[in-house]
Amino acid sequence: MQFFNVRILIFLFSLLSLLGCPEDKISSFQGPNLLVNSPLHLGESPVGVRQRGRLVITNGGDAPLTIDDFKIEPDDGIFLIGIEELPLTIAGRRSKDLIISFRPRAEVTYRADLSFSSNHDGNTLDPVLLMGTGVSNLVCLPCEPPP
Repeated sequence: MQFFNVRILIFLFSLLSLLGCPEDKISSFQGPNLLVNSPLHLGESPVGVRQRGRLVITNGGDAPLTIDDFKIEPDDGIFLIGIEELPLTIAGRRSKDLIISFRPRAEVTYRADLSFSSNHDGNTLDPVLLMGTGVSNLVCLPCEPPP
């Protein structure tokens, strides 16, 4: 009979220990989240002279972000992206800089859309607007007295 009471006591202690444990909090884990500011204005550059700017790409998630490809539209060689190799991987909660080159061919304002192909886990991303203005590279001083 005493053996039976010991078994009941062990069972009750085991049951009480399970009931008295606090719940573990479950922390959320975010998938890769591509964050980038748009527009990127590269300013004015003389016609035929390259101007460089920096685009910061941030992974706002916890999992690694992998950029497999990118596309510039229109792809006319005015804007160039300085990526050494693809895929480009950015660790969770980290950023990387991309060098963007702008080389105008005329004295006009240029615009292009930059879009990324990645494992971004979220809403559909809008393209990054790239902007720059070509200006004259001639410097004219007053001709007083005329030649």
